[in-house]
Amino acid sequence: MNRSIALFVALAVLVAHAFAIHSDASGDLAAPGDLAYAGFKLARNIAFEGTWTWQYGMPGIDAYPSPLWVWLCAGCERVYWPIHLFAAAVGLVAALLTMIVSSRFHQDRIASLIAPLLLAISGGFAAMAVGGTEWPLFGLFFLTAFASMEKDYHRLLALALVLAGWTRPEGWIVAAALFAMQLVRRRREQKGALWPFGVAALGALALAFVRHGEGGAWISPTLRRIFEFDSARLGDGLGDLTSFFLVSASPALVVFAVWYFFRAQLTNRGRRALELFALWCLIVVASGGGRESFHRIFLPGLPLALIAAQEGMICALNSPRSLVRRTAWTAFVCAILLSSLASRRSRDLGPLPLQQWQAELGDVTAGAGRFGYQDALGRAGLEEELATSTLLRAVGIYLRDQTEPYSSVGTPWPGSIAYLAPGEVWDLLGRATPPAKDTRRHSWSGRSRVDLGAALEKRPDYLVPRASLSGAVPNVEELATEWLVGMDDDPTNPKHIEAVRAALDDYELITVPIARRLGRTASRRKEAFHLLRLRALEERPQVRIAVEDGELQVYMRHAGCEQLADLRVIVEGDDGHQRWLNPRGGVEESPAVFARTNLLLYRTGDREVLAYHAPLPELAGDLVRVRALLINPEATGESAFDLVSAETELRLP
Repeated sequence: MNRSIALFVALAVLVAHAFAIHSDASGDLAAPGDLAYAGFKLARNIAFEGTWTWQYGMPGIDAYPSPLWVWLCAGCERVYWPIHLFAAAVGLVAALLTMIVSSRFHQDRIASLIAPLLLAISGGFAAMAVGGTEWPLFGLFFLTAFASMEKDYHRLLALALVLAGWTRPEGWIVAAALFAMQLVRRRREQKGALWPFGVAALGALALAFVRHGEGGAWISPTLRRIFEFDSARLGDGLGDLTSFFLVSASPALVVFAVWYFFRAQLTNRGRRALELFALWCLIVVASGGGRESFHRIFLPGLPLALIAAQEGMICALNSPRSLVRRTAWTAFVCAILLSSLASRRSRDLGPLPLQQWQAELGDVTAGAGRFGYQDALGRAGLEEELATSTLLRAVGIYLRDQTEPYSSVGTPWPGSIAYLAPGEVWDLLGRATPPAKDTRRHSWSGRSRVDLGAALEKRPDYLVPRASLSGAVPNVEELATEWLVGMDDDPTNPKHIEAVRAALDDYELITVPIARRLGRTASRRKEAFHLLRLRALEERPQVRIAVEDGELQVYMRHAGCEQLADLRVIVEGDDGHQRWLNPRGGVEESPAVFARTNLLLYRTGDREVLAYHAPLPELAGDLVRVRALLINPEATGESAFDLVSAETELRLP
């Protein structure tokens, strides 16, 4: 087959793979994950408010790690293009160009296609291509810088180094590593210019001054995190590196490059590609890894790994021993098959119990993970990420439509909510906003932990407790423990525990109806979600009981946002025995009976709305007291978070 045709087929495979794996319930291209919307939020503020801020009075240059990506998205927002389609298109084009660049490293017409073919079938690379973040663009600049150095394209090298550093802070570490390689190359091979690295240094200096001028730190929080030693963070990073190799499969082919490296038979190009890939893995591990779908943070180094593997496999295929050649081809075919398995949904393949194996693999490789996510491996992790993003966008739309424009929200997932909600949005994990007063922002890489009690001192009007639909209503103790274990940097510290519990005591839990948009043609329905609302807002609904003409009536008045509740009506005779009314007015002995379920409470202003009416029940004794209250669906009424309204009672003569 002609080399150009084979490359074109590989490019087409990547496009089809990306659209197939990153799809919604309607089969259309899915919106990006929640993290992407943090960058979109900054871009929109630049485009329409003319300020590089997260929210009023808060500099935004440290709120997202990619200045270049934010400004590209700002241009898209300014011309009113759909931001998620623009981000996916740029990412896909960058991924395709990365494949083309990866095919230019070897003269052999067939062997030079090993790297692009393995990229095309990589589920992680395909998902990253249309994921809506800056990673595909950074991967392109990273690989282009390496290719330009190898081919002595000095102007392109200078441009690629600057763009890589402006796209991701780690790009400056890559530039320093390439500079060291160029020095060795000049000494050994007498080729290669150094002036492009001077241009890169000027680019880094210019960005530092821009950062300082915009109110940010001289050094990005991402770079600062890499050089701060933390043994627990290194453990998380190593665990994620293991997961990346097991899920992606194809990077394991670097074993050929390593083998021939130690035998001093690997080409200089292969050796430098291997060293760069090892450096990138070290950078990611030092930053704490990353549990995004397919371990996306490792993927910019994947082309380098495959180029190094390609050079090693070429050495094996040129071996005079047939066993070595067969081993190389067998490993290549196995890498293709195993890489493709990661793109499948978690189902068995014939007699192979792939679902069980994947679950066991997830138990083995699970690290700290992201708060609020299960962080499954492969396709399952991507689908969880997309589903969570869809849910959080629905929460953002609810907050936009139902709360006051000046309302503040605190959440560990600030992307989609911040992009859609009109008021202030505080990142409880301290990445988009400072974790506490006068403290520095944290990095988006790895798992961030903060002094959660200090983060909650701001007392935002609303808190997003979980990134999942509502189930059983937690009590204050359960939610405090969950948050402390998941987000606090010292969860056993009594002061931290007391501060978090005290903060949660200032909130009431409400169940709100949200409508997730699962796809263009998928049906939409209201679903229940939990929020915490500050008690000081005094937006609890009020219940009143009245008896008119022998009929029991329960009225409700509500000044807050839409929420769901169950109405419980309790009657008590003169013998002190309690009974519960059902929707028809009948008397039941079980406390699990409600007069109304899933009531939609909406703003009524000063008006009262009749929520329930029924004839006065007949009891064995005389009816002496009626009590009514609203509680959250799925609640038992035993916890402070269970109650929607205060209990009201009416004593009968």
